[in-house]
Amino acid sequence: MSNYLLVRADRATHLKIIVVSLLAAFLVVGIGVSARQPANSSGLQVDDNAIAVKAAKPARPAAFSSRESVIR
Repeated sequence: MSNYLLVRADRATHLKIIVVSLLAAFLVVGIGVSARQPANSSGLQVDDNAIAVKAAKPARPAAFSSRESVIR
């Protein structure tokens, strides 16, 4: 038997490949589902008495180049 080539493999070899692929997919999905956080512990809570704080303008404009030019 030449089961080392996928084209010439017999039915049992193809079935083994499908079973191993499905098990690996279920394992990846299971790890992904168990790794996410539950919906109720997301940390996003709304406080009705919260005060909104607006960011102030910077004291000087930011320069994003090495040549002392100011980008506005």
